[in-house]
Amino acid sequence: FINRSLTSYSVGSVFKPIVAACALENNVNLTHNCTGSITINGTTFKCSNNKSHGIVDMNSAMEESCNTYFIALGQKIGKEKLISLCSDFGLGKRIEIADNFYAQSGILPSIESINSVQSLANLSFGQGNLLSSPLQMAVAYSCFANGGYYRAPTLMKGIIDENGKKIQKVELQQSYRILNNSTVNILDSILKNVVKTGNGKLASSQKTVNHGKTATAQSGWYEDGREITHTWFCGYFTHENTTYTVVIFKDDGYSGAVDCAPAFKYISDGIADIK
Repeated sequence: FINRSLTSYSVGSVFKPIVAACALENNVNLTHNCTGSITINGTTFKCSNNKSHGIVDMNSAMEESCNTYFIALGQKIGKEKLISLCSDFGLGKRIEIADNFYAQSGILPSIESINSVQSLANLSFGQGNLLSSPLQMAVAYSCFANGGYYRAPTLMKGIIDENGKKIQKVELQQSYRILNNSTVNILDSILKNVVKTGNGKLASSQKTVNHGKTATAQSGWYEDGREITHTWFCGYFTHENTTYTVVIFKDDGYSGAVDCAPAFKYISDGIADIK
């Protein structure tokens, strides 16, 4: 009976597009040689399965979900700029989706708590103390889908009387721009490539053009000596002039590519079939 859509979890690699957005907004460029691991001030961080990706740029690093690239990118961006943009995305803030009904705020580390280059490295690929709900990640990916504007989500459209007549319209929070057009255009292309040729291929559809990112996040929770992982696919697609943002989350999953990407495809295909 846990409402997982409103509950906070480790997000892992679905956070990487936000890091990429911050780099693009601040004109930070990087080409990186991934050898399978990166050492930051004496601490070694590994790519998934210790895989070496070789020379990668932002696009190929996102397709392969290269941890070392985004760790290096985070070091170039700096904690102040990264935390500031995360706050603009609504991370670390609870969301009122109906009267006195809130989604959890999650945890966005403060600038002061990122007190080492290692903690910045953890944050840069969505690990460490960062926690977010699937709803918050849906809001974040909606910013990529709708031209860079943040719009607070709501379950309420209005209040009706016993006859079904609307007696009050809910005043929606004003949307506001947090990303430039150029940033959104680049990320749109990158997230499309993740599905087309990257590790999100199982979300690919013949009926819609799907964009998104997978994640298999370490939770720090253990059961019988085994660490529970949280698996994700966050993405969006457009059908008949309507854009949909969909987040798939599995508690105690195997991988975002295997668990969640096919569910995203199932949903996008289903909407295409009934519209």
